Amino acid sequence: MRSQTKGQHPDLVEELIGEEAENDYTHKPDGSYEILNDIVVDRGPNPTMSSIEVFGDDEHFTTVQADGVCVATPTGSTAYNLAAGGSLCHPENPVILVTAICAHTLNFRPIILPDTIVLRIGVPYDARTSSWASFDGRERIELCPGDYVTISASRYPFANVMQQGRRNEDWVSSISEKLNWNSRQKQKSFKEWSNNNDSKP
Repeated sequence: MRSQTKGQHPDLVEELIGEEAENDYTHKPDGSYEILNDIVVDRGPNPTMSSIEVFGDDEHFTTVQADGVCVATPTGSTAYNLAAGGSLCHPENPVILVTAICAHTLNFRPIILPDTIVLRIGVPYDARTSSWASFDGRERIELCPGDYVTISASRYPFANVMQQGRRNEDWVSSISEKLNWNSRQKQKSFKEWSNNNDSKP
C-alpha cells in the first residue's frame, strides 16, 4: 500500500484501512443516529447506480455496485431488508444483516454478520455520483465522495413489553399472520386423490 502523493486522487480504502495520512480530504465525524430497524445507503435521485465500499472492522469486504445497501437489525429484518431479498431473522439473534438493493451482479448475496463487528459504508472518491443515507427512513443526508457512515450495535438492548414466555410464539405468529410465511394449500392425501379419480366417469 502507498500513501497519497500530490496530484493523485485520494482513495477511500487506503484512507480507512491503509496507510494514507490525514489531510484536507479526510472527513471528520458529523453526527450520530440511533436506529431500530435499518440504515439504507442508496443512489437517491441519481439516475445511475451507487458505488459503495463496505468495510468490517479493519478489513475491506467488497465494493457494491447497486441501487444501494440496507444494513438491518434483527428487528428490522422484516422491513426493507426483507423487501430487498434479505433473510428473516429472529429478534434475539445478536447479528447485523447486510443486503444489497438491486445489485448489478447476481452473485452478491445477503450476508449476516455478528453484532460485534463495526461496519463502515462509504462512497469512494472516484464515484460518479453521491449517495444518500437514511436512518429508519428519517434524517436523510447526502454522502459525497469520500463520506462514510460507521455502524455499530448499541451496548444497550431495546426495551420491549410482552407477556412472559411468549417471545418466540409471538414472533412466529406475527410473521405467519402478516407475511403468510410458508403458507400453501394443503395437499390431498393419496387415498383421497385416488378416490376422487375413481369416482369420475
